[in-house]
Amino acid sequence: MNNIIFSSIKPDELETLIEHSVERAIEAARRSGPDGESDELLTVEGAAHFLDCTKPTIYQKTSRGELPFMKRGKKLYFLKQDIIGYLKAGRNKTTGEIASSPENYLRQGKKGRTVK
Repeated sequence: MNNIIFSSIKPDELETLIEHSVERAIEAARRSGPDGESDELLTVEGAAHFLDCTKPTIYQKTSRGELPFMKRGKKLYFLKQDIIGYLKAGRNKTTGEIASSPENYLRQGKKGRTVK
């Protein structure tokens, strides 16, 4: 909080810099949903790029019902937040998270031994 920076920026340059910063912040807020998640729409190509896979893999995942999508005509669209949710659903817990989970606590006896 005591970091003070002196600069020789002109008032009109400062005003332009502030205007651009505010415009970028407003645009970022428009692209975000109410919970901060992005409502960005992706095509099959965009989803494949985001997931680092091929277009046929995207089509396989949609036909199996693994990947949520929307369809308009013959085109498929994906919400970026849905793809992020799909990725999070496949997240593996760390050993620390598993050890501290309530289910694991209930399985252990008084001395930390697993109860069968």
